[in-house]
This record gives sequence, structure tokens and C-alpha cells, in this order.
Amino acid sequence: MEISATQARVLKEMVDGHRLFQLRGGFWTTSQTACSESGIPSWSVDIRTVRAMEAKGLLQRCRVEVAEWKDNRTLTQAGYALADSVVSGAAAPAVQSRATQQEPSQGSQGGK
Repeated sequence: MEISATQARVLKEMVDGHRLFQLRGGFWTTSQTACSESGIPSWSVDIRTVRAMEAKGLLQRCRVEVAEWKDNRTLTQAGYALADSVVSGAAAPAVQSRATQQEPSQGSQGGK
């Protein structure tokens, strides 16, 4: 399974059972992440990363909140398995840059 460097970081932050939750301003982070006096976490991701990881089966909703966009998330069994391998170094995820993911391949232009 290919995951981004950001998604690998989420797995590392959550592997010890920490939930991902949303702070004011749309910051998704974990409870062990330090925040500045103004409430900005030292580490966070946005909702697009959260949704991408749900689509891959790595995160699931906790069903604490009715609205999906502000409901806490936990790792799934697959998420824990991949997190353990990423943390231990046993299996490094295939990481693609955003530019690589968005650009069509040159070979698909019909022989031009």
C-alpha cells in the first residue's frame, strides 16, 4: 500500500493508541502533541489526510460526534499493523510526492 510521508507520520503519532481529534482552526492532532499558548499544535494534519487514510482503511470514526468532519478517529486493525511496521522499520511505506501522484504519465498521450 502506498502512503505519503504525512500519512506515515500520522501512523507513528497514533501507534500507541492515541486518537486523532480536531482543534479549533481545523487542526487534526493527537492528545500528546504540544500546543503553543495560542492553541496551535506543534504537529497536525488536515481533513484531506484524515479522509484519505479512512478511504485506505487505516482510520475509522469513533462515533463521538454526529458530524463526520469533527468526529475523533482511531486506527483500524490494518492501520495498527502498518503503523507497527513503519515504526519498527520492518516495512517502509512506498511514498510518492504530490507532483508524482497528480501528473499523468508521458506514455498515455497516444504516441505524440
